[in-house]
Amino acid sequence: INTVKLDDIKSGLSDYLGREWVRVMIHEQYYYSDYFAHMPDFEKILDATMKYLTDKGRKSVWLEELV
Repeated sequence: INTVKLDDIKSGLSDYLGREWVRVMIHEQYYYSDYFAHMPDFEKILDATMKYLTDKGRKSVWLEELV
């Protein structure tokens, strides 16, 4: 998700909605302000991603629950 801009969340995820499950992967270091590549809007990107997916009927599960 850290490669997707906030304004591109919907278009970046829409192709995945037809799949049985969608895996969202992040690098959490982008959240921290002392990280050299900090993304100030990273929390908003995560929130928008989860809201978009839950609004489309998806629910959050751990990968271990699927295997």
